[in-house]
Amino acid sequence: MTFDEVQTLSEAVFIDARNPKLFGQGHLPNAINIPYSTLIAKDSKIKSTEELEGIFKGVDFTKPVVFYCGRGIGAAFLKSVAERFPGDNLRAVYDDSYPDYYTRTTGLAYTAKLH
Repeated sequence: MTFDEVQTLSEAVFIDARNPKLFGQGHLPNAINIPYSTLIAKDSKIKSTEELEGIFKGVDFTKPVVFYCGRGIGAAFLKSVAERFPGDNLRAVYDDSYPDYYTRTTGLAYTAKLH
């Protein structure tokens, strides 16, 4: 999904797969932060269905859902796990993710501040 397509989805749920620190530095309007790392159990497997239901509890899957992160990899992982939940609406990854959104909306180059 492109920036222009994202702009047309006024009723969509946006899920940011980045860590809370990066989310706190900026995100799409009304986005929900679900870091992709929260889906992985201590044994390096995907968490149980019950645990995932708790993680995705606040997500309205009756609306279009768009996943994004810093480069698209975490967002794609989140989307693939979210496919387990019912709902026939669009589920997509914002291909260029947050750096593209930031640059297009501010005119500035995006630089993540990890420290």
